[in-house]
Amino acid sequence: MNDHGYTATNFLAQLPKVLANDSRMNALATAIANALVTHLGDLEEEKIYTRIDELPEDVLDILAHDFKIDWYDYDYPITAKRNLIKTNYYVHRHLGTVGAVQEAVQAIYPNSAVEEWFDYSGSPYHFRLALESALPVIPFSVEALLTAVYRYKSLRSHLDEIIFRCTLIVGISVKTGYVPYWGRITGTYPARAVQGDMHLAELEVNTTTTDSLTYGVRMCGTVPGGLF
Repeated sequence: MNDHGYTATNFLAQLPKVLANDSRMNALATAIANALVTHLGDLEEEKIYTRIDELPEDVLDILAHDFKIDWYDYDYPITAKRNLIKTNYYVHRHLGTVGAVQEAVQAIYPNSAVEEWFDYSGSPYHFRLALESALPVIPFSVEALLTAVYRYKSLRSHLDEIIFRCTLIVGISVKTGYVPYWGRITGTYPARAVQGDMHLAELEVNTTTTDSLTYGVRMCGTVPGGLF
């Protein structure tokens, strides 16, 4: 039997012992479990948690209440609500850690980070928040931010400051070129050979071209003599 399937046995296994040992409550729970299993096929989609990105907003609000997401605001935009629900399990499982605080903050301030004291020469057990201000999911709110931090951080940790940073994406176009070069390294022509160089030459690389450049050089010997 699949231990994680939608069966009456699995539903009944979730009953607290005090109810499971009560014959009347057990009978009622059995009837409800059988009804649920019978009508699961009537639902268009029985999966909920794995479809967070598809659920309507009113269902998200119900899930937030059921999951007891402390830092959830019913006025948040739907993107923030989805992020908070998806990170809720990790945050509650790792309460009191840097990871929990960072996950909670990143849910509405993507790409933000928690910097610990040794990252910026602070005092032991102190930390600071570096918030990414370029693409926030919600407008910045000191009150909401501090509420989340003090709920999820460890009691011994202290917030020093909140700093803002902005990440800019800069596109750089590189243009290169080539200079045909031919030189005699050694030998006589009959004059003494000289070496050349490239000075302040612009380089341009065209990756779509099919042209090629043939490069040849005589390593040693004399003309019209043979090559070695």
